[in-house]
Amino acid sequence: QRTEELLQLNADLRVQISKRELAEKSLRASEQRFREIADTIHEVFWIATPELDRVLYVSPGYERIWGRSCDSLYADPRSLLDTVPADDAHTKLEPRRQGRLFDREYRITHSDGTTRWVWNRGFPIRDEAGTISRYIDVALDITERKRIKDALRSHSQVLHSMSEAVSFVDEQGLIRFTNPAFDAMFG
Repeated sequence: QRTEELLQLNADLRVQISKRELAEKSLRASEQRFREIADTIHEVFWIATPELDRVLYVSPGYERIWGRSCDSLYADPRSLLDTVPADDAHTKLEPRRQGRLFDREYRITHSDGTTRWVWNRGFPIRDEAGTISRYIDVALDITERKRIKDALRSHSQVLHSMSEAVSFVDEQGLIRFTNPAFDAMFG
């Protein structure tokens, strides 16, 4: 009877080991997919405590956008805030303290001293009790987009201030833009 009990225990252990091996294999595959995403997207995302006193994870995009190592952010999470100029201070921790989603554009100082613009979205994660346990942030470098937008605004101001009549016509022959001189000349 003892032999039968031991054989049954052995069979149960084999089933448990098999289930655990499948779970570990599934976990490794899931982690591999996560790493593939994190390593290839241009955005940076990080998981941190609400007060930003501990970073639980930061993607390699941080090194591309901020120009600082991920290890430096783990070592000093508030160094992220130090990259934001004083006049953009409103972007810092206030939405986190209030437990809100946030969606902001602000400047950062890259490690080479240049200014970059980032679009940062933050999402509070709540535990079972409803307390915010961490934030997930996603940031995208929008420096080029801002540069193009500023250039377009500048060109638009030039076109509007010209004394010559200017209009833009699309491929179908529809007028898409006229400046004030055109409007005055042609009504």
